[in-house]
Amino acid sequence: MSALHFPVRPSLEHARKAAKSLIRALRDRDPGAAARMRRSHPRCAGLDEAAIFDAGLKLADAQLVVAREAGAESWPRLVQAIASAGLDFRAAVDRAIEAAIDGHLDQARALLASRPEIAEADVHAASTFGQSEALGRLLAKDPSLATARGGPRGWEPLLYLALSRFLGRDAERSSGMRVAARMLLDAGADPNAYTVMGSPEFKQTPLYGAAGLAGDPELTRLLLEAGADPNDDTEFLGSESLYHASEHADTRCLQLLLEAGPDPDKVSYCLGRALDFENPRAVALYLRHGADPNFRNPFGRRETRLHKALIGGRSPEIIAMLLDAGADPALGTADGHGALALALRLGRSEAAELIRAKGGDLGRVSATDQFLAACALGDAPAVAAALAADPRRVERLDHRDRALLAAMAFEGRLPAVRTMLDAGFDPDTRGDFGTALNMAAWRGQAAVVRLLLERGADPAIRNDYGGSALGSALHGLTQAPGELGGRTAEGAALAPRQVDHVAVIDALLEAGADPTELPDPPTGNAALDALILRRREA
Repeated sequence: MSALHFPVRPSLEHARKAAKSLIRALRDRDPGAAARMRRSHPRCAGLDEAAIFDAGLKLADAQLVVAREAGAESWPRLVQAIASAGLDFRAAVDRAIEAAIDGHLDQARALLASRPEIAEADVHAASTFGQSEALGRLLAKDPSLATARGGPRGWEPLLYLALSRFLGRDAERSSGMRVAARMLLDAGADPNAYTVMGSPEFKQTPLYGAAGLAGDPELTRLLLEAGADPNDDTEFLGSESLYHASEHADTRCLQLLLEAGPDPDKVSYCLGRALDFENPRAVALYLRHGADPNFRNPFGRRETRLHKALIGGRSPEIIAMLLDAGADPALGTADGHGALALALRLGRSEAAELIRAKGGDLGRVSATDQFLAACALGDAPAVAAALAADPRRVERLDHRDRALLAAMAFEGRLPAVRTMLDAGFDPDTRGDFGTALNMAAWRGQAAVVRLLLERGADPAIRNDYGGSALGSALHGLTQAPGELGGRTAEGAALAPRQVDHVAVIDALLEAGADPTELPDPPTGNAALDALILRRREA
């Protein structure tokens, strides 16, 4: 970004007024306004005045021009730059570091572009932004800085480095961060330093940042060689590093962690996280390193790894791997469902055939299992026949059986959801963490969300964490996309093109969701920013 050209006292209000003035001038067919659009808006390059006036330009277009005239790449970047212009240097450094840790990389880059000296301000900034040369100078003067707590979160430098979201997302900075990490470790940094974050509280270590967040095998290897504990030195059943390394399509970090010999129970537990994704290589690694396919979650429905794979909609290839590794199809969930009944209930026909071949007992499959199987497959004639024989069948289902609607909504299985609604399922049926609408919204299942809203689903009903359907969609936008950072698509047969959280948000707003829940731009998502600006302009 080039240097920004602000008035003496830059303000967002001044920029907003300038954009509104420009759009008014365009509507008045002012030649000067057309010339400004032609100079700074890519859509207007080469157009004559009449074409520009008739192009249907909106406030967002005027905002882009105002931003570019000020030297910013976009309106959100201008907003960020104006906000940072009023900060003193220390506050700007802290805000840039916080933005890097929180994953707001556009905001961090805008701050660094406006004040490049931020990146080398101190040992914590140099670590966060991968400034290895600056870090080397600082450590040469005072090696004790390698373990000095400070910065906006009071962490040691190695934690800022490993938990910076530039790692793995910015090739140049990532290279500098690997060099910087070696410098810090050579100067005495603790590879098992940690911070406690989240609720419930989990230890987040440099290894978690390298392997779990960034998926960086070089830094992961360096930390393990320096003595990092693959168990994260935690008493919790899982391991943050191992658990989150299971989320990456690239399995090199996962392999390094498993080869480091973590606790066997942690290995078996974290296999469950790998089964949230369609990644046969990860599953094979776990099984090769001793993961028990019959290990049960010690909470909830007490699923085995086979049950987990069925619930997650894993491919027949992965189901076969678990069965070949000794998964017992006779074991049931806490609800009493064996693997075969569970596969049928969820519409996993190929998996059901594999389980039957390994000894799954068809005699344990009930009439309710068969009815729900027809629902999950979207087999409307079979469902209609079952209801003709027993019109109160849906009414007699217990809440766990009815929750299938939410599960199908979560997976985006539109024929199944439509068939179940036609059969009389309540559109506000609750599932694992909220209503069918909450769960589809979190997952970005736009077609399912629209259908549920058409059938009367209430967008104001809260999920189990206190959020509305709109809140679920906003959270899912960053936490549950179809593809993110090289991670495989999570969920049953979930194609990335099916996932559209911004379309979900738009549909919910059309249905009366509370617009005050929307964040202020910039959000880090250009499509969401455009939607919010369009809604506020209307």
